[in-house]
Amino acid sequence: MHPNTDIRIVDSSLLIEADRRKKLKRLEPYLRSVKSVAPPRVYSETVGEPSSVHSLASSAARIGALFTGGALTVESPNYSDPTVSKATDAIRECMAKAMGKMGHLVETADLQVATLAMSHLFNGEKVEVVFYDVPLLRCMRSVLPPRKIPLPSFSNAAAVVSSL
Repeated sequence: MHPNTDIRIVDSSLLIEADRRKKLKRLEPYLRSVKSVAPPRVYSETVGEPSSVHSLASSAARIGALFTGGALTVESPNYSDPTVSKATDAIRECMAKAMGKMGHLVETADLQVATLAMSHLFNGEKVEVVFYDVPLLRCMRSVLPPRKIPLPSFSNAAAVVSSL
């Protein structure tokens, strides 16, 4: 948790971990402490179409309450800036290489999280990204600095949930 954050971008790993540990109620104040957003694919994975992941089907209503209650909002990434768009492509390639996959198989949610972070960083905001994805972390750390894109603060989703 980073106190000087303007916006917090969360991945499904935070929501799933909090639900798994029965800490969604404690997660709500954490999310409300600063503007917290999730990309559309995170919403879709956890609330919109959780039946595609059997273990999430029973969690959808509980996680959905964070969105309907206003603790967390959905925000679409903006790909209009060519620097952001090219950096997103580079992150996709980096992750594909790291995981031994074709680029089109890299998770959309991961790329949306990275793109949202870059867009807010370009707006001069202090960004915290909360997730549990080592390849994404490594790729953001290697792709952003050479492109003169500042790094956001990173928080491990499991550690955040443990601290609640």
